[in-house]
Amino acid sequence: MLGSVTNMQLSSSIIHDGSQSVLIFAGEIDLATVPECSDMLTKFVDDHAGHDIAIDLCQVTALDDTGVGVILGAVARARTSGSHLALVIDDQHMRARFGL
Repeated sequence: MLGSVTNMQLSSSIIHDGSQSVLIFAGEIDLATVPECSDMLTKFVDDHAGHDIAIDLCQVTALDDTGVGVILGAVARARTSGSHLALVIDDQHMRARFGL
């Protein structure tokens, strides 16, 4: 683990797996945590421009519409920066939120 941020409701960490970097979120991504989530996503995407990256949401326990919007914004930002971004989601209901 190279970096981590912890909030009462949301924590994040970044790991590197070979040539791919993964931002892992755990907890709730909602109106209360979206500013910090957005900051972390922006920095992560910008720091890894042009590389394979992933956002792991397997440990996210709640995701509201604001959180979905911020994550979709990060996907668009990654695309613009030349990155290949994958979402890692193991919950069927959460996958449906993204149309997956």
